[in-house]
Amino acid sequence: MNRDERQEICISNWKAAGGKGILELCVGFGKTRCSLKIMQRLIAKKPNAKIIVIVPTEYLKGQWLLQIADWKLLHNTDVIIINSAIGERGFECDLLIVDEIHEACNDNRITLFKTIKHKLCLGLSGSLDRIDNKQLSLLRFLPVVDTITLLEAVRNDWVAKANEYKVLLTVDLTEYQEAHQRFLHHFAFFAFDFELAMACLKDSTVRYNYALQISGGQSKGAISGAMGEIMVHAIQFMKALSDRKNFVWSHVKKTEIARLIVDHRRDKKIITFSQTKAMAESIGEGMLMHSGQTKKKRGQIMDEFNAMECGLLSSAKALERGADIQNLSVAINMAFNSSKIAKTQKSGRVSRKEGDKTAEVYTLLIKGTMEEAWYNKSMAGTPYITIDESQLVALLKGEEYKETKEKHKEYLFSI
Repeated sequence: MNRDERQEICISNWKAAGGKGILELCVGFGKTRCSLKIMQRLIAKKPNAKIIVIVPTEYLKGQWLLQIADWKLLHNTDVIIINSAIGERGFECDLLIVDEIHEACNDNRITLFKTIKHKLCLGLSGSLDRIDNKQLSLLRFLPVVDTITLLEAVRNDWVAKANEYKVLLTVDLTEYQEAHQRFLHHFAFFAFDFELAMACLKDSTVRYNYALQISGGQSKGAISGAMGEIMVHAIQFMKALSDRKNFVWSHVKKTEIARLIVDHRRDKKIITFSQTKAMAESIGEGMLMHSGQTKKKRGQIMDEFNAMECGLLSSAKALERGADIQNLSVAINMAFNSSKIAKTQKSGRVSRKEGDKTAEVYTLLIKGTMEEAWYNKSMAGTPYITIDESQLVALLKGEEYKETKEKHKEYLFSI
């Protein structure tokens, strides 16, 4: 079965569900194409049909508008960024399409399913597997009607094959361990309840109720003192959490290894993912894209990069969702968290089917930190190859290497 035939099955499954459901299709399989076929067929039956497409970012809005124009569907379609649609009244359509629907899970955004009047609804996602399980709230509105995993798509040659490399970097962990001990100390104050710690930082009512609990409600003075103590622990908890992340996300070793990979893949088109602009800039060459740039500037960069046969694009909090980059075959992930969706989106940038390419995804992790636990959790059920720095060098040179046989360290908390 080819990809077009499988896409038709996706569409048929959505129609069989009454035209209301989520297609959970891996990046590169063709979520947008399935949607455009549905839109085209709806308009063929009902020429004045009204369609609304909801997207999470300005960049994705631009991508959708280009595709819709190519398919000559602009007259019937509005593309709206989700934050502009929340709480607005008067939106009405025959077909509501929500792209990256996993981002519509919170209490505020999920209201769009009620405020936008619609007859048919199509949700699109590369993966609904959220760490916080908030995707369950979506299923009250729309069921998942078809799923295509990356493994299935690769096995059937619907997307490009990609080798996933977990690259373990050895560094001095003194600074990290100090931050980690502070993190555990303050976390213990909240009985290792992450939601409680966060709520105490933001919500005075939660803070007061917890103060009542730990003070026993003895007196106003005791309650007031407990509230002050809670706030101190909450602030220091967040600082320790941030310090740990900054250590692993900004370590100079990652810049060094990223440069090494770039040096050995100069005949390829490469993208790097970083958490900060400074880290993206640290590689010191190639093109740079970050969330602080204007829409026009990002569009110019993307057009120029797409026209190149090889080169480097370093991104900071950009291009993880929906970016359609041509001939991309190497991805270097320099900032990792526990989100399986984010990992899927990043890896998916190189999965576009182009010839017989085999893509490479390198995720750089500081050994002995929570990054390892985050990676192991997000990659559950997905094959990957674990290597250290020396094995990476051999791999990049085309020499024989042996995969690192690791014993996964057990961590108390995957935060």
